[in-house]
Amino acid sequence: MNTSSPTGLGWYPDEQTGGTKFWDGRQWTGDLRPPRKRFAAAAHHRGGGITACIIGALCFFSSPSQLTNPSPETTDPAASFVAALVLSAALVVWGVYLLRGQGPTTKAVLERIRRERLASDAYGTPPAHSYFETAPAFNSASNSNATTDQTAAATITAAQIQAISNPETARALQNLQALLYTRTISPEEFQRAKNKLLGDN
Repeated sequence: MNTSSPTGLGWYPDEQTGGTKFWDGRQWTGDLRPPRKRFAAAAHHRGGGITACIIGALCFFSSPSQLTNPSPETTDPAASFVAALVLSAALVVWGVYLLRGQGPTTKAVLERIRRERLASDAYGTPPAHSYFETAPAFNSASNSNATTDQTAAATITAAQIQAISNPETARALQNLQALLYTRTISPEEFQRAKNKLLGDN
């Protein structure tokens, strides 16, 4: 699929990282997923993965009771024991599959964008992820100056995208956005911290 002209909201191939990046219907948000691992979900589902593993473990440890203390309704304790083992194994495998995923879920990305837009409306500032839009061309009386400015803007944008491809940088930006949303830091403090993270001084 051509990443330069997305057809709608969703994840699209990222030529730089080999993973995928998110288009919110208007712009690239900066949310990235690394190349997908074998036997792994597209995104990291921490809650669902842990829950499935816990339930699977409980089924496994309770399965011997199907043999030692079968319920009156059980006609074949051995079959119930095997069924409990199969169910526990399936749940653990599913949990591991979800936990091996990398990158944010679509739901998490949309929720973060919603919070950013609420914060933007409250502070009257552009959404925090707006710097991922294609850099606009700067008007200049000289064509050579305009070309130079456009090249510099493209270089800055490329550097920012390269920086955000680091999962630790992405998490740090999400933490900053949360601090901005809760008004723990001011928009100016957020901007300075973001610039420092992205090397945009």
